Amino acid sequence: MVLKEDFYRKFFLSPDGDNFEEFVQRIEYFFLKLKPWWEDPRPSPTEKDEYDANTKLPDNISNDPYAVLDELLTRLKRCRRLNSRRFGLTPLPLFPSLIAAYLTSLQNPNNIVDGWGKSGWLEGSSDQVTPNLEKECIKMIAADIIGYDRRKASGNLVSDGTLSILSALLVARDKIYGPIIRLKGLFGQGEGKVITSKNAHYSIRKALRILGIGEDNLIEIPVVNDDEIQAFIKDGKPFSLQPHWEILEGLLKKEKVIAVVPTLGTTETGTLESIEELTRLRDEYGFFLHVDAAIGGYALLVEGIRENRARGIEKSDSVTIDPHKLGYIHYPCGAIIFSNEEDHELLRYEAPYLRDIAPTIEGSRPGTHAAACWVALKTLGKSGYSRIISERIQITKYLAKRLQEENYQLLHDVHLNIICFSLKGDVSRRKLNELNKKLCKKINERNNFHVSYLEDLAGIRVKENDKEQCITGLRLVVINPYMNEEIAEEFIEELNEVRKILMRESGIDLKAT
Repeated sequence: MVLKEDFYRKFFLSPDGDNFEEFVQRIEYFFLKLKPWWEDPRPSPTEKDEYDANTKLPDNISNDPYAVLDELLTRLKRCRRLNSRRFGLTPLPLFPSLIAAYLTSLQNPNNIVDGWGKSGWLEGSSDQVTPNLEKECIKMIAADIIGYDRRKASGNLVSDGTLSILSALLVARDKIYGPIIRLKGLFGQGEGKVITSKNAHYSIRKALRILGIGEDNLIEIPVVNDDEIQAFIKDGKPFSLQPHWEILEGLLKKEKVIAVVPTLGTTETGTLESIEELTRLRDEYGFFLHVDAAIGGYALLVEGIRENRARGIEKSDSVTIDPHKLGYIHYPCGAIIFSNEEDHELLRYEAPYLRDIAPTIEGSRPGTHAAACWVALKTLGKSGYSRIISERIQITKYLAKRLQEENYQLLHDVHLNIICFSLKGDVSRRKLNELNKKLCKKINERNNFHVSYLEDLAGIRVKENDKEQCITGLRLVVINPYMNEEIAEEFIEELNEVRKILMRESGIDLKAT
């Protein structure tokens, strides 16, 4: 294939902008072709995408710079829809933030450098815009959401909560073991423990493996006791799922503890674990206190959450918070916030070819997520976030009330916008687990709503005929801004209809008290 020397240039914006209008027109063209797909009320597409294991790199350049985009569009129409009938954790992104990301991606900024450095190398540089936006995002989240001292707090936007927790535990490890750990590693240093709850995110375990601490050195505090299990079995009382921190002090007296990690908004149930008593123990025993608020962090802006459920978070050493959850930013956008800039500086490295590299585990990082986060924070502000999130919580609690009225079993106390529930009936837990799975599958197959399946509630086990059974259920996450009580009622109707089908198929009375 013979090509003109400059043929490939039509795939790029020209310096004089003579193809800029065509670029904008094409963006509009492709977005409008997605409109019918977006307007479909079903939460899931009817056509499934297939992975092509035999796909090959083409031999020749495409004659049409937009032909492959048509192929992509066909496949994108097979994606799930983030509409008000999907009870999932992925938020509908704020569209000013989407526009911010598109605009910023044109400049392709790299936040490998930042505005925190001491050399002044970036001062006055055009490369400083998105690092400055990132720095401003961190200050707003640290001071105005978490409650840290604006002058002392520091941090970074990262790809997700996993990177945030890894960053925090790396700093915690280095502070406990001292400077030698940076050069010699953990060899000969003695074991250290990280303590969290049984309901914590799996990324903590992953971080311990990466950091050389080891998964066996994770201690998980139980979130139920035998009395609570019996109350659930006998009276159907939902679990509080609060960690039994009262056993923590005994562990602190006999173990070398690197960090304690409570969760403000667990992934399974949205539980806001208590923090305040941990700050006193931290002051006495010297461990690093990191709060995983990936899910619940933005809820601190809701009246009553901080006072009733999150007292002491402003006294923690660091916090994970995810703008790509209740911050309504598209992926990826997490954040690690340190109460003290000196802790943040423990992550800093320098390179011979670049000054003021951002103190973060990651290297090259997109400036687009800083722009998107900055626009969202500036657009919604405290009152906007407070209203959106508080209304999601209210609808979740409305659903909880209606589920109980329709004789479903609530599995936990509702704190945020997540609720897990189970079928009820005069049958074994093992049988209920089977029926819960069928219920979830049938709802999703009917495609009027989409729910997720809870495979194991916080590792809780109930005994039946000398065998231990887990507790399963259905999980609803109310995150879409267009979800309301009317749609919630439609879901209850759908749920009851599918329950009737299961009753006919199984011959079991699933309305039994």
